[in-house]
Amino acid sequence: MAYAAYQQKKSAIAAAHAEQLWQLWQASPAWAERADLKLYWMLGVVWQGLEDSRANDLWKKAYALLCERSEKIPDENAQKLFLEQVPAHRAILQALI
Repeated sequence: MAYAAYQQKKSAIAAAHAEQLWQLWQASPAWAERADLKLYWMLGVVWQGLEDSRANDLWKKAYALLCERSEKIPDENAQKLFLEQVPAHRAILQALI
Protein backbone atom coordinates (compact mmCIF):
# COMPACT_ATOMS: atom_id res chain seq x y z
CA MET A 1 0.00 0.00 0.00
CA ALA A 2 2.82 2.40 0.87
CA TYR A 3 4.51 1.90 -2.48
CA ALA A 4 1.27 2.30 -4.44
CA ALA A 5 0.43 5.51 -2.58
CA TYR A 6 3.96 6.81 -3.14
CA GLN A 7 3.70 6.11 -6.87
CA GLN A 8 0.47 8.12 -6.89
CA LYS A 9 2.32 10.98 -5.17
CA LYS A 10 0.22 10.62 -2.01
CA SER A 11 3.10 11.15 0.38
CA ALA A 12 1.15 11.31 3.65
CA ILE A 13 -0.71 8.08 2.89
CA ALA A 14 2.52 6.41 1.75
CA ALA A 15 4.25 7.46 4.96
CA ALA A 16 1.39 6.15 7.10
CA HIS A 17 1.36 2.74 5.38
CA ALA A 18 5.15 2.53 5.50
CA GLU A 19 5.05 3.22 9.21
CA GLN A 20 2.47 0.46 9.73
CA LEU A 21 4.67 -2.06 7.95
CA TRP A 22 7.70 -0.90 9.91
CA GLN A 23 5.85 -1.24 13.22
CA LEU A 24 4.74 -4.75 12.25
CA TRP A 25 8.35 -5.68 11.54
CA GLN A 26 9.46 -4.17 14.85
CA ALA A 27 6.80 -6.10 16.74
CA SER A 28 7.62 -9.35 14.97
CA PRO A 29 11.31 -9.58 14.02
CA ALA A 30 10.90 -13.23 13.02
CA TRP A 31 8.29 -12.24 10.46
CA ALA A 32 10.51 -9.44 9.19
CA GLU A 33 13.40 -11.89 8.73
CA ARG A 34 11.18 -14.07 6.53
CA ALA A 35 9.51 -11.25 4.60
CA ASP A 36 9.79 -11.13 0.84
CA LEU A 37 12.71 -8.90 -0.11
CA LYS A 38 10.41 -7.09 -2.52
CA LEU A 39 8.71 -5.59 0.55
CA TYR A 40 12.07 -4.28 1.74
CA TRP A 41 12.72 -2.82 -1.70
CA MET A 42 9.32 -1.12 -1.86
CA LEU A 43 9.65 0.29 1.65
CA GLY A 44 13.18 1.46 0.85
CA VAL A 45 11.96 3.27 -2.27
CA VAL A 46 9.20 4.97 -0.30
CA TRP A 47 11.44 6.03 2.56
CA GLN A 48 14.19 7.18 0.24
CA GLY A 49 11.69 9.21 -1.76
CA LEU A 50 10.21 10.70 1.39
CA GLU A 51 13.72 11.36 2.71
CA ASP A 52 13.06 9.26 5.81
CA SER A 53 16.23 8.82 7.84
CA ARG A 54 15.54 5.09 8.21
CA ALA A 55 15.98 4.39 4.48
CA ASN A 56 19.72 3.74 4.64
CA ASP A 57 19.40 1.32 7.56
CA LEU A 58 16.60 -0.47 5.75
CA TRP A 59 18.75 -0.88 2.62
CA LYS A 60 21.55 -2.30 4.76
CA LYS A 61 19.17 -4.78 6.41
CA ALA A 62 17.74 -5.81 3.04
CA TYR A 63 21.26 -6.31 1.68
CA ALA A 64 22.23 -8.45 4.67
CA LEU A 65 19.13 -10.61 4.26
CA LEU A 66 19.77 -10.93 0.53
CA CYS A 67 23.35 -12.05 1.13
CA GLU A 68 22.27 -14.46 3.85
CA ARG A 69 19.67 -16.03 1.58
CA SER A 70 21.96 -16.22 -1.43
CA GLU A 71 24.66 -17.95 0.61
CA LYS A 72 22.24 -20.81 1.22
CA ILE A 73 22.20 -21.59 -2.50
CA PRO A 74 24.97 -24.14 -3.07
CA ASP A 75 25.24 -23.76 -6.85
CA GLU A 76 27.19 -20.66 -7.93
CA ASN A 77 25.23 -20.18 -11.14
CA ALA A 78 21.91 -20.44 -9.30
CA GLN A 79 23.20 -18.02 -6.67
CA LYS A 80 24.16 -15.52 -9.38
CA LEU A 81 20.73 -15.84 -10.99
CA PHE A 82 19.09 -15.30 -7.60
CA LEU A 83 21.02 -12.06 -7.13
CA GLU A 84 20.89 -10.70 -10.66
CA GLN A 85 17.65 -11.88 -12.23
CA VAL A 86 15.15 -10.96 -9.52
CA PRO A 87 14.32 -7.26 -10.01
CA ALA A 88 13.93 -6.49 -6.30
CA HIS A 89 17.25 -8.20 -5.54
CA ARG A 90 19.01 -6.18 -8.23
CA ALA A 91 17.47 -2.99 -6.85
CA ILE A 92 18.65 -3.78 -3.32
CA LEU A 93 22.17 -4.38 -4.58
CA GLN A 94 22.13 -1.12 -6.54
CA ALA A 95 20.70 0.90 -3.66
CA LEU A 96 23.92 0.57 -1.72
CA ILE A 97 26.24 1.56 -4.58
